[in-house]
Amino acid sequence: MTATLETLESLHAKVEARTDSRVSSDGWAAHDAVMSRLTANIRLAEAYGWASCAIERGADLPYFSGWGIRPGDSERSPIPDWLTEPDGHEVIARDLAEGELAEGAHRLPERRAA
Repeated sequence: MTATLETLESLHAKVEARTDSRVSSDGWAAHDAVMSRLTANIRLAEAYGWASCAIERGADLPYFSGWGIRPGDSERSPIPDWLTEPDGHEVIARDLAEGELAEGAHRLPERRAA
C-alpha cells in the first residue's frame, strides 16, 4: 500500500499561507518540502529522458516549478508531479520492473538535518 502524498499545489499553498501569515512558523519546512518534491520530479524526468531540467521561478510565475525538454521535443515544458498523478505510482513501478528507470530515481531526496 502506497502512502498518499500531498500534491505539489497543496505544498505551494502551505508556503503561501505561511508567508501571508503573521504567525511565527517554520515556513522553511514548507519551502523545503516543495523543493524536495521538485527535485524528485526532476530526477524522474531525467530518468525518462528529459533534458535541461531545472527548478525555476520566472517573473510571471507565482511558484517554483520544474521545467525541462521532453524526449523528442525542442520546447521547454513543465515537469509533471508524477508522484501524485492518479496512476503515477503504478507507472513508476511498471517502468522500474521493465528497466526503464534506474532504481531510486523515483524516491524523494533525503531530508537535510536542521
